[in-house]
Amino acid sequence: MRQAVEITPDSHIDMPGYLTNLGNSLHCHFRRTGRVSDLSEAISVQHCAVLLTPDGHPDMPIYLNSLGMSFHTRFDCTSDVCDISKAISFQQQAVQLVPNGHSDRPAFLHNLGNSFQSCFERIGNISDLEEAISKKHKAVQLTPNGHPTLPALLDDLRNSFQTRFHHTDNITHIGKSHCIECSVYRSCTVYQYNGPVGPHGVGP
Repeated sequence: MRQAVEITPDSHIDMPGYLTNLGNSLHCHFRRTGRVSDLSEAISVQHCAVLLTPDGHPDMPIYLNSLGMSFHTRFDCTSDVCDISKAISFQQQAVQLVPNGHSDRPAFLHNLGNSFQSCFERIGNISDLEEAISKKHKAVQLTPNGHPTLPALLDDLRNSFQTRFHHTDNITHIGKSHCIECSVYRSCTVYQYNGPVGPHGVGP
């Protein structure tokens, strides 16, 4: 992939895709090695992909989401607030640009919700937690019953409600958490009964 980037001119129509794929590979390599330099290089090439992509290009939301996820991962390593702020900014743009009904929309919303939650855990601003819950709830609403990712999305939303309860002592929040826990159980049962949905669902 690096060789493809090196021999392809910046003006080539495929260059943003090559750069994003290289960035994703570097991100995966970081997860195996733990070298932050791999992650920083991933961010650099993914940012180039975004800059080289014309407005209105259908793949722009994918490139923005990938860049945001890399910033989020680097924040997990460094706790640098600038990184999580950039993650949120790029993921918000991805959500804004992805069309309604697109299969990637729930995943992009969930990723954005996770970034808001990480920001809350670092800074403690309850409004960030509210945003996290809002985005994760929308992701759940857009995911059809029986989809293989639905149990994980529901469980993550439940955890966010529990976090809000621990910080507000509002009993309604823990009640919602218990309701979602029941939904997680039901969705797992439905998925196991129906079998795999197919290859075209929302990705991680």
